[in-house]
Amino acid sequence: MAPRRRLQPPSYYKHRARWVLAGAAAVGLALGTMALGKNIQSILSTRKISPREKTSHSTREVERKQREAPVPREELRPSSRPKNRIVTLTPEQMHAETARWTRFAREHRTKFDGKYHPNAKAKQLCDEIAPQYSIERAWFKAIIEQESQFDPRAIAKDNGIGLGQLMPLTLTELHRLGVPIENPLDLKENLEGSAFLLETYRTRAETKLFFQNGKATPFTKLPIKAQIGIVSRMYNAGPSILARENYDSDAITSNTYVQRVLERRERFLKE
Repeated sequence: MAPRRRLQPPSYYKHRARWVLAGAAAVGLALGTMALGKNIQSILSTRKISPREKTSHSTREVERKQREAPVPREELRPSSRPKNRIVTLTPEQMHAETARWTRFAREHRTKFDGKYHPNAKAKQLCDEIAPQYSIERAWFKAIIEQESQFDPRAIAKDNGIGLGQLMPLTLTELHRLGVPIENPLDLKENLEGSAFLLETYRTRAETKLFFQNGKATPFTKLPIKAQIGIVSRMYNAGPSILARENYDSDAITSNTYVQRVLERRERFLKE
């Protein structure tokens, strides 16, 4: 005769039922999550991507390729000057020097009557300095005329100083890059600093890809006016303008400042 099965107390069956229900709920939740994920993926795959998202994605892709691809040495223009020695400045030193140039601009701004008085020697110096930095003479003179009308005493409300309207932070950066300027109101010193900036920005742009008509194009393959426009915009608004405009050459060069520089350049080319 088979032994009789021992009955468990009611609490045993109650707790067992709870565990079974909890397991079933967990399985159901996992299956529901998987189904929801597939639905979301299908929705995203069929969703239309806005032009802004396409541009952002394309920009990230171009930046990734720029980081991975080495820069061909033959595309970089050789400089006729000796290499500058970079100076190491602490944040405290940079802050102190920038503050010094800001005080310099404020002190000398009171001597500027707001009217531009061109200096006849400035154009001649532009013609002499531009070739040393592999810069087109007409373009360099167009930049200086747009900035200060060839007035070495010009000081703007935003503390831009001299012929090239060098900012206090820019003067500090020039010192760090090995081009210290003792007196930004001096014609030659100011022009050499401005020319060095243009050469530096151009070299930096030559390592980038830009969008033109929807295609990623190396800087050196762009039309000459687009190249001049991009570097001029970097001089006016800083190198970060490239990323802010998503490396779109048309958007960068459509600025009013760039258009005026190009117009002045055409006029100087005819002289």
